[in-house]
Amino acid sequence: MTGPLEGVRVITFTQAWAGTSATELLAFLGADVIQIESLTHPDTWRGGFNGPMTRDPEGKRRWNMAPSYNSVNLNKRAITLDIVSPEGLALFERLVPMADVIADNFTPDVMRKWGLTYERLQELRPGIIVASLSAYGASGPLRNVRGIGGTMEPMSGLTSLLGYEGGRPMNSGSMIPDAIAGAWFAAAIVTAIRHRERTGEGQYIDLGMMESNAMMTGDAVLEYTANGRVRPRMGNHHPRLAPHNIYATADGSWLAIGVEDEQQWAALCEAIGDGALAADARFASMADRKANEADLDECLAEWAAG
Repeated sequence: MTGPLEGVRVITFTQAWAGTSATELLAFLGADVIQIESLTHPDTWRGGFNGPMTRDPEGKRRWNMAPSYNSVNLNKRAITLDIVSPEGLALFERLVPMADVIADNFTPDVMRKWGLTYERLQELRPGIIVASLSAYGASGPLRNVRGIGGTMEPMSGLTSLLGYEGGRPMNSGSMIPDAIAGAWFAAAIVTAIRHRERTGEGQYIDLGMMESNAMMTGDAVLEYTANGRVRPRMGNHHPRLAPHNIYATADGSWLAIGVEDEQQWAALCEAIGDGALAADARFASMADRKANEADLDECLAEWAAG
């Protein structure tokens, strides 16, 4: 099988989640992705908190056994190079003319310190696309500040929207800003490839994780800008839909229920077998259910507990 990026070669220095998930998406689309790693600074996702490297009973190639690392590095080839050494840098510069895209997720000055500026890479491969992903981008007052998903959530505004009603702001607990930034990064690279197909021009992409994640809060920002209202935290509730929550069951599990229209509401009432619920005027329409959401949650919680 082939994909739309067949014939495109990507050389990437990305590691952990954001950059590796982006280049994995490019690999899924058919690009030939070559990942460069360092023997002295291996990818943190090869071990540690993302899964101990203990699944190989013979102790061979344990560094390839971490499930988190493997989940974001499918369909890639890899090589280890010490770019700091003259030999390693020379080997990398021999690879550049064969590449269409160079990607990294370092802090902004790392590639420059190696002498691998956009201008230098353009000399080695005219029309190349250079894509850099960092916490706050390559310009501005926070350019040298490092960041990960857990710090991007509060900085981008996501944390202010997460949490239980009346409670404190909370992080998602999943480092989701990495995956969000990775999706934006991949989309930016594909767009640049499309632009080069039309014009022959390469370009430099500077993507900040905070900016890509702030895009996810756009409706809440507009809500405040337009009417001065700070959106409250809603737990598992939805701004418009009801019911939309999780309910504890008798065996300690949780049942997630979300109803998007009247047909689904009728089906839920039928599944529950409660004719009184379907006939209750408080829940006659979506607007009614939303207005009486606390009562509705109480009814469903009582049913689920049984």
